[in-house]
Amino acid sequence: MGLQDVLSASADAVEELRSSLEEESLSRIEVEGGVARFTVRSEDGTAYLFSATFLGSLLPCGASLSCSRTVQGLDKANGKLGVSSTLTRAVAAAGRCVGVDLDWVAEAEAEATPGSDGEEDELLREWSKRLVKVEKIERGIEEREAYEEAAGDLDALQQRQ
Repeated sequence: MGLQDVLSASADAVEELRSSLEEESLSRIEVEGGVARFTVRSEDGTAYLFSATFLGSLLPCGASLSCSRTVQGLDKANGKLGVSSTLTRAVAAAGRCVGVDLDWVAEAEAEATPGSDGEEDELLREWSKRLVKVEKIERGIEEREAYEEAAGDLDALQQRQ
């Protein structure tokens, strides 16, 4: 099985799970060659088109995410995807970049892996939800600091005039 076949099979497993969960924050994953494209919809309805480019001939392999919009955390996500990644890891990382918990996609990979532990999976999902909350808070703090800095710069400019 080539890379495209493996990616397509993984995308199909994610789609089956997405449909059964009636999950609307993730679109169907389209695969062409070593590139998977999908859209993540944030809580406010903003759509982010992601591309995950896989840099090997079999999974797991290195992957790189790109997004049609500027998103915080993309460099961090790419650093974590590094040398060994799968489609579900890339999708979950894309979700974290925009504050959407897509870690449930790992279930599609786990269901295909015999001997997975349901209790460990549940703990992982709970941890992932908490991680997404922490990343949202961090983004809020960064945005507030940037706003305060801009307001301070504006005050200094007004005082000079």
